Amino acid sequence: MCQQQHHVRSTSTKRGRQVVPLLYFSSWRALTLPGAVGITAGKRGKRLPKTEENRLWTIKQYFVNAIAHDWYSSSSSSSGDEEESAFSAAMDKLNRAWQMFYPGQSFAVEPAGGDPDSGFDMFLDRPNQPRLAADLLSSGQLELFTFAGDLIISKWPQGIILIDEPELHLDPQWHRQVLKALQLLKPGCQIIVATHSPEIYDSVMSFERHFLVPDDDPRAKVWAEAIRAEEVGP
Repeated sequence: MCQQQHHVRSTSTKRGRQVVPLLYFSSWRALTLPGAVGITAGKRGKRLPKTEENRLWTIKQYFVNAIAHDWYSSSSSSSGDEEESAFSAAMDKLNRAWQMFYPGQSFAVEPAGGDPDSGFDMFLDRPNQPRLAADLLSSGQLELFTFAGDLIISKWPQGIILIDEPELHLDPQWHRQVLKALQLLKPGCQIIVATHSPEIYDSVMSFERHFLVPDDDPRAKVWAEAIRAEEVGP
């Protein structure tokens, strides 16, 4: 299924070629749970490779480094009229996307413990409930968190996002919302997903989706009948 948005235009230093940024989520998305992280800004050698396994660590590390940059920038700035910081803008996007699924909840970056060496972590603040470390989110919540987080820290405004089975681990009621949330975060990107979810398939316009099985495949008949019933109505 293809979710079409705007044309992607990108330039390249190589004559006659275009380089388009690409972000890929495979159907194998087993994450390493990194726990608390330290500040690594400026220490390139201290970072893990940007793999799917390390995606949660990469997102946390960006937000921890961003808030540290905020702290030092605020302490050294004498101006009272400042633009929104990179950390505030990123956190606002993350929370707006999250609240499409969980109204009233929000994330924050805080010290992981009382010891200064314990590092920092991202916590989910929930009304009338204890805060929850990001590593303790359910598998479906981690899917939403890493989808949103990786799109936010990918700084290119235009590009292609490929997702194999975005419905993995998600509650069925979230299926219709997931592409809307991604569009909110990256309105200038083309989003291409492969899905088995009828709800995700139905969440886009008819010209934005394509059923990619042979006509003689039994699934083609079932889906065709469902689509005709939808078009005709009750």
